Amino acid sequence: MKSGQFKTIMPNKKVNTVLFEEATTSTAKDPVNEEETPLAKSINRIRAIALVKEQEEKEKAKEESKEEAKKALAQHNTHLVVKQESSKYEIGKIIMQEVLPMWDDFNRGAPNPVIRSSLFSVQTSEAREFVKKQTIYSTSNHQISYTGEQLQQEDLSVWLCIIHMARIHSIESAIYFTTYQLIKDLGWKMHSDTYDRVKLILSRLKVTGVTIAAGVEKNYEGSLVQEIARSEFNGQTYWMVQLNPRITGIFMTDTTTLLEWEVRKEIGKKATVALWLHAYYSSHKVPYAISIRKLHELCGSANRLTGFRVNLNNALQKLITVGFLETYHIDKDIVTVVKSKRGSMKLVNS
Repeated sequence: MKSGQFKTIMPNKKVNTVLFEEATTSTAKDPVNEEETPLAKSINRIRAIALVKEQEEKEKAKEESKEEAKKALAQHNTHLVVKQESSKYEIGKIIMQEVLPMWDDFNRGAPNPVIRSSLFSVQTSEAREFVKKQTIYSTSNHQISYTGEQLQQEDLSVWLCIIHMARIHSIESAIYFTTYQLIKDLGWKMHSDTYDRVKLILSRLKVTGVTIAAGVEKNYEGSLVQEIARSEFNGQTYWMVQLNPRITGIFMTDTTTLLEWEVRKEIGKKATVALWLHAYYSSHKVPYAISIRKLHELCGSANRLTGFRVNLNNALQKLITVGFLETYHIDKDIVTVVKSKRGSMKLVNS
């Protein structure tokens, strides 16, 4: 056989047995004293290679295990982040609704904390005091503080009209209207004095600071109207009004009362006590008995109790005349009213 060539050996039981015995004998011999046979060297080499490969496989498995663990941890952390961000988003959606609740054209949405308080009082004085962080009387589970010129029922009427127009748009969108449109919606007389009054009211609503909180949680902090701008063109006054997007926080569907607008217009803007009572009692399904003194505080009346009693009786009678109340009763300065079907409580989600 030439050098460099290999001879093919056919399987043979006898040969295999000899090879096995030789390999066994060679491994049993002392490597120091006797030289290893070629076959023993090959077997040992194969064993060494196998051991190296086995060690490499173990190291590789360890590395892959570490990588898998890292990936699993990364996925877990990503899931937590996504879950947290999703939770923040859901909370954000509740705090900052994209739009106001929807209601029809026959009603005006009013937040209960506002109409169950003296924020918009029954006073009619032209001389309005500028107050700073004044605590506002309220029966609801809210605490209200106010900075700005004292607000009255006419301010509430204008603000409700603005909110009504804003409800069909994204809360961040500007609202456009003319003074004529606003006065028509209010049901006020078209007069130059009325135009001037609307301008004053819109300016007043902008320069306000209101904080409405339930416990330690603030539902809203900001102005009642964030931005206003006006332009005169062809004898018309055009307005652009923008609200603070966070104001939706006080317009929750289960705490926004719908005020029947025609009833408020029938009452008339001068009957301020009746206007306040209409809004207040509208926010109660079954009004509970309440003292005259408490009503006096809540509506922000500047009159003495004696004079307020007279105004209160006139106002309650007015609410019967417009069909909002069936009857009322005053006993030992405790007022009890029974609402008519027309005066039934209406919430946005009802």
